[in-house]
Amino acid sequence: MKSNVSSTPEAEAWLNQFDTQDRPTAKLLLNKLQIIPSNQVFQSIEFEIGNRLNRIQTPAMLVPVTPSTSQPQNSSLFPSLQGSEGHISSICKTLVKNHPDKLFEPSNISCLKEKQCRSIIFIDDNSGSGENICNYLKSCWDNPTFGKTLKSWHSYHLLEFIILAYSITDHARGEITKNKWVDSIIPVHKTPTIWSEFKNSDLIKIEQLCKNYPKGSALPLGYQNIGSLMAFSHSAPDTLPAVFIESNSKWSPLFPNRRIPQALQAGTFSIKASGATKSPISLVRINILKLIKSTGDVSTEFCNSLGIDVLELEGHLQFLRKKGLIKGVALTKDGINEIKQFKKKPSFFIGNVLKWTP
Repeated sequence: MKSNVSSTPEAEAWLNQFDTQDRPTAKLLLNKLQIIPSNQVFQSIEFEIGNRLNRIQTPAMLVPVTPSTSQPQNSSLFPSLQGSEGHISSICKTLVKNHPDKLFEPSNISCLKEKQCRSIIFIDDNSGSGENICNYLKSCWDNPTFGKTLKSWHSYHLLEFIILAYSITDHARGEITKNKWVDSIIPVHKTPTIWSEFKNSDLIKIEQLCKNYPKGSALPLGYQNIGSLMAFSHSAPDTLPAVFIESNSKWSPLFPNRRIPQALQAGTFSIKASGATKSPISLVRINILKLIKSTGDVSTEFCNSLGIDVLELEGHLQFLRKKGLIKGVALTKDGINEIKQFKKKPSFFIGNVLKWTP
């Protein structure tokens, strides 16, 4: 994936702070940085939950994960929400409205019994260290009003706990997996880090660059040395290298106060396949059918491979359902025949780029 951030005046000013010999390495780092539009984050979360309703135990309760400063302390399962948590709360309301028989929002512990809840889906936009999700879960289990009840129902297999995050690092996934109460983790996307994006000599250069700029940083590779390379138009996480988010008298970060400047927000981009181009609409739909056939699923990961966004994917799925080519997330006989009749068959996604075979 290529970033268009490095061509902006803000990025050029940031790059000019580096010594001349370090600028090529700094630009290499910058070109791996992903800035994701907030609307894509929230649309993807909404799509992913709606798409999985036939594969989770319902009724399910939707709970946005809140920061440690506003985690549940009493009988309320979550407080009034602001920021990205507020957006996720709005998504939950929309989903509940569209699927009232399968989803609901929490008010207090009695609503779980009244609704005969079978799953709780904890939702976050981003998990870099896994700490916020783990702390939130601990605050639920330790809550004197409803913690014992939740754990008891889970022990008797009456309740399932699911974590869903738009992006998650390998580190965060490992930390969350250690929690014995978590049944499954659903990442919409895997968060890129300096460890996943660079290898060998390039990784050594990047590590050294992050340790040299800005001088004196206590967390040069970000919180818990995560070194994440994904920011959002609504915020820059603390797991980014300090070179992007820390300031001092001699250093101006790309994201002051962990906020994305308006000029950079205007240049944000969607996650798309590296090298992917807009395919003919018939080819996109054939590839969706083939992906469903090979995976038995529908996922926002399709967007990565096809070079389309979530709304486009949803439009194609509606078309395929209307034509009787898929039912739910399964191919119909007509869908299988449609694949067979398509003359040119792409040999799918080698290195995330569409490749053709005659």
